[in-house]
Amino acid sequence: MTDSARQTVVDAIDARLKTILVSPGGYETNLGANVFAWRATPFTETELPGLAYRDLDEANDISVGEWEHFLTLEIDIHVFDETDAMAELRAAIKDVVKAIGTDTTFGGLTQDVAPSQRDFIKITQNDGRFAGCTLTMIVTYLTDRWVA
Repeated sequence: MTDSARQTVVDAIDARLKTILVSPGGYETNLGANVFAWRATPFTETELPGLAYRDLDEANDISVGEWEHFLTLEIDIHVFDETDAMAELRAAIKDVVKAIGTDTTFGGLTQDVAPSQRDFIKITQNDGRFAGCTLTMIVTYLTDRWVA
């Protein structure tokens, strides 16, 4: 069975997110060591920093010859730092933006990837040692008519 266009795009995003490593990637965090698709369970301290992503709803623009897909991608980032989790979270956000921005076409698989809203910081707890946020992006890609 061949993968759908959507699966191929999601696989490319997964692979890119896994490159977020201090060495050899040159990033500020090792977020890429713990990347999960559609994770339903809480992260443990040993899995931080880590991220979970979800490919959510998809809108389509149907035109002659091709369909344009607008896939909503949510990325939840979770970090731990003994002294300043918010600084670690900001570094992780920077790393995700940098990773996606290295090639927003993913080698021609997509037309573009763009943020759809501001970062939503949603977790700070245990004296500021844990923090997290959600980034939402729109992934635009094309397929032939009636091809998923």
